[in-house]
Amino acid sequence: MWVWVLLVIVVLIVVYGYNRIVQLEMKAEQAWADIDVQLRRIADLVPNLINVLKGSARFEKGTLESIAEAHTKLVDAMRKGNAEQRVKTASEFMGVFMPIVYQIPQYPDLKTTETFKETLMEITHSVDKIAYARQFYNQAVTEYNTFISMIPWNIIAKLMGKDKKPLFEVPEREEITRRLESGELTKGISEAV
Repeated sequence: MWVWVLLVIVVLIVVYGYNRIVQLEMKAEQAWADIDVQLRRIADLVPNLINVLKGSARFEKGTLESIAEAHTKLVDAMRKGNAEQRVKTASEFMGVFMPIVYQIPQYPDLKTTETFKETLMEITHSVDKIAYARQFYNQAVTEYNTFISMIPWNIIAKLMGKDKKPLFEVPEREEITRRLESGELTKGISEAV
């Protein structure tokens, strides 16, 4: 009799753990989907931005190449990568891209072109949405990672083949501003026009 009661309790614990892991994983995936939509929007706009920047003598070839390379990696990861690769590549892309977005509005010759204004406005809007969605994604991932790390849920997660998910790291605006002010991020912009 006690064996059956113990067996039922174990089965209930396993079922609860399985369902909770699936629920938390789905929550993290939904949060990533919100980011993914905005990343795809930015990825679609980057070629326009690169074309506008090519027309400016202030942007060196190396800067444009780094944006183009990060863009290519992002698009590839979004098409072919697993969840971890997409998050890692998106973080790398934002690390390259965000400093450029923050510094290009300082150049009056770029601000005058209508294409640049529209493209930058759309990109900035998407970047703001990513910042907001990133909070929800990282919160969902932290909750998921914490749950699958606790006993006995870690055993169930291991049996399910579930591993921890990566956080979506993006340089904070303050860090980018500090690096811009120190000149660390402006090496690709020439002083001559």
